[in-house]
Amino acid sequence: MLRPTAVFAALAIAPLVLAACAGVSEPEPEWTEEEAYAAAEETFRGYWALDLRAEKSEERPFVTAEFFRDIVEPASNLGEEIDIEVRGESLISSFDSSGFRIIGDTAVVEASACIDASSYEVNVGGEGWKAPREDPTYEVVMLFESVDGEMLVADFNEAVSDSC
Repeated sequence: MLRPTAVFAALAIAPLVLAACAGVSEPEPEWTEEEAYAAAEETFRGYWALDLRAEKSEERPFVTAEFFRDIVEPASNLGEEIDIEVRGESLISSFDSSGFRIIGDTAVVEASACIDASSYEVNVGGEGWKAPREDPTYEVVMLFESVDGEMLVADFNEAVSDSC
């Protein structure tokens, strides 16, 4: 036969155990799809507005360290080798998010944007001002990754098929 003290102790502990179990819930994801899409668009607009010809630095805002090392830094070095002047603007005419997923602790967003570079001109080596592209309206595709709570550009390419 059970001792009354043991029964009372079990009855006293049971609600505490049940309350502790009920209080433990699945952690909320750090990024919702809507938050990730909005952050990706804000990041891309900030990145596109940067003057990449500005003073060199060891890193750039808006991009992952890998993207900076593999893409941005080599492109910046190319500009030092060739005398290039730029005038005008290339503008983002649309931004569309097309995919969202969580991989481990990282939120990933896929997106595309239409760029209008109709007022953008370059002067390479003093040969005169020219449009750098035959078709000034083009599409770019991007991949964004969350890093330390920020959405950053992880990959960026011109789209194979242009839907702009």
